[in-house]
Amino acid sequence: MFRTSNIFYKLTQENEDAASELLCNIFRTKYIRDLSLGFLGISPDALESIKIENIITRKSIYGGGIPDIIIENKDSIFFIENKIRIERELEEYQQTTYPEHIKKNSKIHKGYIFLIPENYKDEAKIDKLKEKYSFISKTYWKDLLEYLYKKEIHNESPILKEALDYFSNIVSDKSVVETRLNINEVVIMYNLKDLYNSLTLIDKINQMVSNTAEKIVKELGQNFDVGKPQNNQFGRGKYLNYKNKDSIFYGLSFNENVLEKQNGDFVYSVAILENDLKTKNIDEDLYQKHSDGEWLYIKIDRRTLVENDQENILIDNVVDIIKNVFLKNI
Repeated sequence: MFRTSNIFYKLTQENEDAASELLCNIFRTKYIRDLSLGFLGISPDALESIKIENIITRKSIYGGGIPDIIIENKDSIFFIENKIRIERELEEYQQTTYPEHIKKNSKIHKGYIFLIPENYKDEAKIDKLKEKYSFISKTYWKDLLEYLYKKEIHNESPILKEALDYFSNIVSDKSVVETRLNINEVVIMYNLKDLYNSLTLIDKINQMVSNTAEKIVKELGQNFDVGKPQNNQFGRGKYLNYKNKDSIFYGLSFNENVLEKQNGDFVYSVAILENDLKTKNIDEDLYQKHSDGEWLYIKIDRRTLVENDQENILIDNVVDIIKNVFLKNI
């Protein structure tokens, strides 16, 4: 997304939280609210009593977790779980705590709606949940947006048009790299020495992360294990699982929000899923931090990666961050 293409450029973090907030904001008008929620499968009877003040985001529920969107009044309760990237995994509580919470509720109208991109990686898990719980449904972002465009809500105001265009830009049903080269990439392509050195550097750091993962979880002890690797344009590194959940990532993070901060210092980082933190009591004299709204990045000093004993230093740094930032705040 570029400044010239959308009014919301850099005003949001362009993640699931931002998409959920903007979606709820366009629900202020009853006509648009009824169109959208009706398409998501909420019945006309339920819609009749749903007002904008009944729609909230980011509220903790009993048993754990923070649903993206909760719609609740005296007659109805609905959860909307919003995914905008195909590679974003379903968390365990989204498959257990949320549907059980809805199931136990005695309200007349209830449902648990997954709003996902096409080709979403965990769609099979959603389909299994649908077999178990009759109130679960799924809708593709693409279908919702096409429906709203057909209803011409973008003609209501320029802001609504920008909102629909924003959703169209940030919801991704592809995990492939954009193949059109920009001018900086063309320059690198012709400077073969820099290209070789860059690829070699990334491979070495990636290997260092792989070499240290088992030692890190051994230091951390019970509840931790090595998760999946990430090797794409968004990052190079390893996830570390806490209680079978990929709560931590360490290595190189390449998203735009991180690249622009402090000359790229936060590219080298331990990233912690913010939803897992109950508090954020962090000694900022010891730990430099940056948030993109979804992940909290704690800087790893890149100079440690060129020390003689770099692997042991990396292990010590990552273990220290996890103990003093993650474990003290969950």
